[in-house]
Amino acid sequence: MSPLIFGIGGSMLALNTIVSFCVLFSRAYIGSQKALQLLLIWLLPVLGALVAFWMFAEDQRETTRLTGDRFDPPMNPPGIQ
Repeated sequence: MSPLIFGIGGSMLALNTIVSFCVLFSRAYIGSQKALQLLLIWLLPVLGALVAFWMFAEDQRETTRLTGDRFDPPMNPPGIQ
């Protein structure tokens, strides 16, 4: 097989894997929603990953807008700065 085929296949695999991790570790979705998005990502390799990533990004923007911060601040024990 040609290197181009391997490059395209590797890129699709990397994209699907990255978006899958984003969905799996997101707190914005419940279990069944995560399962459906993972099916979408892996059954429609490029389009599914792009749609799922777009939905993940929109949820992150909404969370940021509602809470005012992007990530939960770290919790330090009292007396430690």
